[in-house]
Amino acid sequence: MPLAEILTRSSQQATDLEDRLRVAMKRAPRLKCRNNPHQVVDRCMDLVPGVNLLTRSASENTDFISVIETEKERVLQRANDVFTGKVQLLGIDFTVPPTDWNLDPGSGHSFEQAFRGAVKTHQHGKNRIDVKHPWELGRFQYLVPVAQSYLFDRDNRSPQVVTATIESWIDSQPYATGIHWTSALEVAIRGISWIWCLACIGKSNAVEETFLTKVTESLWQHGHALHRNLSYYSSPYNHLIGECCALYMLAIALQDVFDTSPWMRRARQTLTGAIDHQFYEDGFTLEQSSSYQYFTLGFLSLTAAAATQDSAEFPLQSAIGKAVVAGNAFESETGEWAAIGDSDSARAIPVFPESEWDFSGVATLASVLANETSFPKQVNFSELLWTLGESGLRNFEKLEHLHRQSSTYFPDAGYAIYSNDRTWVCLDGGEIADGLHSDDTPSTAHGHLDQLQVLASLDGLPFLIDSGMPHYFQSESAADYFRGIAAHNTIEFQGHPPATVCGPLMWNRVQSECSIYEPQVMNGVWCSQATLKFKTHTDAVQRSVLVKDEFGLIVVDTIPEFLLSQAIWHWHISPERKTKPSSETAYCHTIDDYRLYTFTQSGSVEVAQLNTPDDPIRSSISKGYGHTAAHCHLTSKVHGQNSNKRPSRTIVHGWVKSGRDVEIQIEGDSCQFGDDLTESHEGTWRINLVRDNAGLRLS
Repeated sequence: MPLAEILTRSSQQATDLEDRLRVAMKRAPRLKCRNNPHQVVDRCMDLVPGVNLLTRSASENTDFISVIETEKERVLQRANDVFTGKVQLLGIDFTVPPTDWNLDPGSGHSFEQAFRGAVKTHQHGKNRIDVKHPWELGRFQYLVPVAQSYLFDRDNRSPQVVTATIESWIDSQPYATGIHWTSALEVAIRGISWIWCLACIGKSNAVEETFLTKVTESLWQHGHALHRNLSYYSSPYNHLIGECCALYMLAIALQDVFDTSPWMRRARQTLTGAIDHQFYEDGFTLEQSSSYQYFTLGFLSLTAAAATQDSAEFPLQSAIGKAVVAGNAFESETGEWAAIGDSDSARAIPVFPESEWDFSGVATLASVLANETSFPKQVNFSELLWTLGESGLRNFEKLEHLHRQSSTYFPDAGYAIYSNDRTWVCLDGGEIADGLHSDDTPSTAHGHLDQLQVLASLDGLPFLIDSGMPHYFQSESAADYFRGIAAHNTIEFQGHPPATVCGPLMWNRVQSECSIYEPQVMNGVWCSQATLKFKTHTDAVQRSVLVKDEFGLIVVDTIPEFLLSQAIWHWHISPERKTKPSSETAYCHTIDDYRLYTFTQSGSVEVAQLNTPDDPIRSSISKGYGHTAAHCHLTSKVHGQNSNKRPSRTIVHGWVKSGRDVEIQIEGDSCQFGDDLTESHEGTWRINLVRDNAGLRLS
């Protein structure tokens, strides 16, 4: 272990001991404000420039009337939900403010009010305890729209609800005590939410100075905790970035009433050192999760925006630019982003769109911050309005908006994507996640066993989808399934797991290596290819994906014979599609107006559909944490001996539009596809997929 790591861990152990003693003696660290706490409100308003824009008269905002009215509608709708005293978070109904901040309403379990290091956060049991539920309540992001609504209607209910809810938490959750102090990231997000709330309601006559003093002192405790407990080694990805972001913003917000310069230095130094370890060189997250791509990007964007209040330079623009360009490629033509890897519906910036897979607001903000011209297909101004205010909106107008490329290749992260106005297809040929080990060393990671997965939207609707992630901790078996092979559009080789589950959200014993190749285009056909190898074998599994507009999608797999008997294909069809078995001999299923064709040069392919009553978990998908829905889960197996006596066999799955002809021929190392493969070839297209020493190629 490096000396720096030893020293850091030793320091944090000393911090834990000090905090444990403070909790036992009921003596929380306190500093009195050296100046008027109203100065904190002014600093918070500087950190949320949209507040200053919305306090101006309508005549001064004529250039932004449409943006403001749209945001007003969103905010008031969100606020009204909280005014009822109820709010739904992660699929669970909460009372606001709650009588017990430590309660998981889903299970009825109340976490103990003990020193943070003694609280058992991850508990499995018959009641399906989920620590995410009280954590989400303690993030206070649902309270931000209530505070924002005050700027639109000047209704004093807003500051009254905000102050009462925050005071309820402060009075019942002393420093370093209970579930809400167990994770530095939770402390960070709560701090950001309170800064936004103070920015919006801090000038209201309904907010008393005693409240401002109390919340200011609690915010100092939040910064004090973060300064001494950054997740340098335990969670050096989105957790560390989020914690540094909050520490930086707290340092700015409280600098007039406390000496926060040590916080500022540590946040800058740590974030500067950590930024290069968040994304691959091509811009996608090392965590291999599209949701966490934008979670991390949101924190970086908040920090970059806050840096305008700080005279020091912050080298974030390049990282933000690469990350937003890469992330935007995963936006399908449906306006939603593809689900890849874990997701707990988290947002760094307390702005929530209707769809949990809509990251257009963060993408718009990040594009402006980085002066990038790769905007999402549907621009969303919410985050831009609040985080950069008038300057952000005007900078957006100056940027040129360029069309996205139809073919995108991520050689480092391991993805190839085809995209146009009607079609979006992605092949995953990357690693499970960064930082995993082939031995027994456990690693927490948000990546799934989704190597060789195909995701697709056709004709403007989702088609092949990822199963998502409904929860992290309620049920071990369900969490393992949704993170495992069978929940993805890939091939399961029984007895050959790519990695082994070794704890909640943890992998070890990685046995697979995946590679992806630059896509090719020929005769209007886009083709991407990836290979998968197990460390115990030299032969590779090869997958090719072919896409032709207005025709369909073809997946070609070449499987070593010794693996074929253990191979199960999994296909997850969007619930927006109607899937029916077919009695036709040429194709086995119809999905809306697409027909599923299967083919192998030796033996037969059997396709079966899992029934929901028989297997509710495997027949479910999740569009957001705490939510599940039924869908069609198809599986395929190959039967019959290999009459060709070759070391591998080729299996084809093709989703072809009704009324379109398709012919398939496999001879040796060559696969031909087209609408007419006769010698006269009177069809409109033909493509030949050839395997040689260089891999698979089109000809």
